[in-house]
Amino acid sequence: MNLHRATHIAQGIRDQLAPLCEQIEIAGSIRRQRAEVGDVDLVILPKAGQTAAIKQRCALRCRVVRDGEQNCIYQLTLPDKVEFQIDVFLARPARQDLLEAVPGNFGTLLICRTGSKEHNIFLVEHAKRLGLRWNPYRGVINSAGHVLASATEADIFTALDLPFMAPEKRER
Repeated sequence: MNLHRATHIAQGIRDQLAPLCEQIEIAGSIRRQRAEVGDVDLVILPKAGQTAAIKQRCALRCRVVRDGEQNCIYQLTLPDKVEFQIDVFLARPARQDLLEAVPGNFGTLLICRTGSKEHNIFLVEHAKRLGLRWNPYRGVINSAGHVLASATEADIFTALDLPFMAPEKRER
């Protein structure tokens, strides 16, 4: 599907789900501005208690392919019989436990799901060179296992001592 059509569809889905979300962003090849798009990727931080409502809203017009805790996959058939996949990645909010604050993971999911695969591999390898780990679901982690950054993309790039890279430049 061409970028223009995919963007239009993704924005419509985003607008329908936005009232149920603290944050919602279109990711993947649409966010990277690829000419051809294979699916719609959304990264969502649901409002408290709204995860089931988000899944229910997606299932109204889509066939549920996978209903997971961290991500869901839906198949949507358009009026012209074109089918495409919608991948929904569910971020978790920041939380405070007895011993430490655990940051939310919206930013690290957004980087991962924006891609590209090659860019994600670069981030993993770069983190290793710094003695760190980058886990797409947790963030940048030090050798003691503490999350250094995960809430925003800017935090991730800063923790990895890299300048922020615009999504359309993440093709390496």
